[in-house]
Formats: sequence, C-alpha cells, structure tokens
Amino acid sequence: MKLEINENLSHFNMCKVVLGDSWVFKFSYRNIEYYLDFSDVRVKKNHGYLVCRIDGEAVEYDLLMWLTLYFGESATDPYAVTNSTCSFVRGDLYFKYEDFIKYIKKVEVRPLKSNSKWKNNYIHKALANYCLGVQMADLYMPYTIGLFALSIECLANAALDVRGKYSTLGNKGYKKIINKAFKYKNNDPERRAIIKANIKFIDQEIDVISHVRNAFYGHGLIYDVEHRRKLSLCLSEWMVKHGFERKRGKRKWFRDELLERSLEVSKFSMFKLAQNVSRLLFGYYLGVSDKMPFTEYDFQFRNAPWDVIEYGHPERVS
Repeated sequence: MKLEINENLSHFNMCKVVLGDSWVFKFSYRNIEYYLDFSDVRVKKNHGYLVCRIDGEAVEYDLLMWLTLYFGESATDPYAVTNSTCSFVRGDLYFKYEDFIKYIKKVEVRPLKSNSKWKNNYIHKALANYCLGVQMADLYMPYTIGLFALSIECLANAALDVRGKYSTLGNKGYKKIINKAFKYKNNDPERRAIIKANIKFIDQEIDVISHVRNAFYGHGLIYDVEHRRKLSLCLSEWMVKHGFERKRGKRKWFRDELLERSLEVSKFSMFKLAQNVSRLLFGYYLGVSDKMPFTEYDFQFRNAPWDVIEYGHPERVS
C-alpha cells in the first residue's frame, strides 16, 4: 500500500488502543498542523494509526520518535509490518486526547535552548536508543535490552549534568531522576511508603536490565561462570517479586544449565518491562509521566489474558 510523503503509519504489535467516539485527532507540533487517524484502512482496527502532516511536507522524524515514546509502539520503522503474534503482551491502551495534547506541548520545545549542547545530545541519544529498542522488539531479545540500558544511561547522565564524567547504569544515576520527580510529593507517610515501594520496584527492574545487558550486549559475560550465577540469582529474585516463584523455593525457572532457554521463553515479559521502565523514567525526566498512557500489564511479568489474541500472518504493508 502506497504512502504519501506527508504520511507515516504506526502498527501496534503488542497492545490494542481503546478510543471514545472520535477516531481522528488534530494537533500542532512546532506550529505545524498534523492529525492522527486511527481509522485508516491501512492499519488494523484498534492496532495503530496514521500520522499525517496537513501542509503536504514530510513528517518530522523528531515527532515520530516522541510518538514512539508516547504510545510505546514504533512509529519510526520504515518497513512497518502488521503482526498480531504478540498482541496479547500489553493489553488495552486508553488514548486520552487532552493528555496527548499536553504531552506534545511539553516535548515540542525540545531540545531546550537553555541546555548545553552535550546535555541535549544525551537526551537525543536516550530517545534514539529507546526508539531503536522498540523497533527491534522481542525479535532480537535479549540483545534489545542493551538499547534500553543505553537509553537509561544517557538520560541519567543528562540529569546528573556533569560534563566529561560518564555515569554507567551500575552507578544508579537514574535515581536522581526519580528523586526529583517525587521531591514535593513525599510529605504524607502513606504516600511516602508508596513512593518507596515504587522506587524499589524500578531499582530491581533496572538491576535485571543491567545484568542481562552485561551478559549479552557488549561484554558477553554470559560465558563467565560467576556472572551466570549472579544473573540466575538476579532473575530468580525477579520472579519472586512478580509472584511466579517462592522465596527459597527449590524449583528455579532461571537455573544456570537452562539460562538461555528460560530467557527465550520469558523474552516478551522482559522486553515489555525494560521498555516501560525506560518510558517511565523519560516521563519522570520530562515531567509528563502522568500524561503518558500505560496499560494494566505494562509493569507486570504476566501478560494480558490470552483471549484477546487474534492471530494474523505477518504482512509487510509499507
């Protein structure tokens, strides 16, 4: 199916969008008029959208990256494919036009002129690595995890604002982003307990991202006996947290001798959690986390109920 120069399609491969009565939404990005059309016939119903630039010129690539961050589904893939194989993973995503407009107004001013060039470069690299990770999806797991790790690292370095001193994922520079996001919201003891639990949750997810990245992406520590043991232990604790194993249980899903096989079986959940932790940290950094749509299953190891699956043969459409 032919696409005009002012059009771009995004196919949702892991979730279903839920709308109200309207299917077409106009918006402005950097004083240029666009519209999202969720009813375009080139996109499967409730599984994507057309973004169109009204003046006939090409859609800005920066906008496509921000849309990828907003929906958690790739808008940057030039070879988009309809594929419902993984449509059960995230479940229903509720689109709210008012929140979308507020999000666009917040991101269209990026890069900030008040920021130094190197800091804006870190933010751009964080977004670019995130978008590439979403585009590669589960097909290249667990290597895709490395891109989300790089995204979080770049964002953390932008937040730390120390030129010439690169902070790795293990230095936990991302905690500055979280602490700043919750700085004025921790006066209530009950609220403080919830925030503490959320920080602990994110910390453990990033620990998994870090261990898997070191094992497969760049360092190749999956062949190191000691690191395999640490990775197995980290992933076993991860399974306990999500309620799939008992603490000190005898049966372990992630055992040294079955590590690669277990990672293959769990790749959908691992990808989903790594992607959405990266999205959430971006939301915290930009101050738009409450405007971004997350599904019920975005932060669960468990996927959406199987009955929502409607399998279709993968078909290249643009």
